[in-house]
Amino acid sequence: MPRWAATPAPGSAGAAPRPARAAAPRRRQIAGFAAAAGRDGTAWRHGLHVWCGFGAGRASARARLAAEMESLYGLPFDKFERYCPYGAPEEVADALRPYVAAGCRSVNLIATAASAADAVAGAEAVRALLRAG
Repeated sequence: MPRWAATPAPGSAGAAPRPARAAAPRRRQIAGFAAAAGRDGTAWRHGLHVWCGFGAGRASARARLAAEMESLYGLPFDKFERYCPYGAPEEVADALRPYVAAGCRSVNLIATAASAADAVAGAEAVRALLRAG
């Protein structure tokens, strides 16, 4: 439950983003919790923190992303795959657009690619694509 987002209590959302279709009802629910806690009129700025992979093709982007995440979390990538877009910047942006349309205003990418420069270039391309609509 998103009660943690509406009340001044410690906690975190966890690593997995909710599907974009759930964003509007969640925002209403959070606003209700905030009102009940005496925090009416809060100006929310919803964000998303997500792993993504860039590569010459979807297969290479997925392989690199899977290796990074499995190494870090010690779990098979299939546990995370549905939450982690990968491929060309256009494919990553396409996966993130529903979140932006649902009210997400900050998108933080943990990007993997063949090099740090490629990860930065991919993230910059996603930013440009999302800003363009």
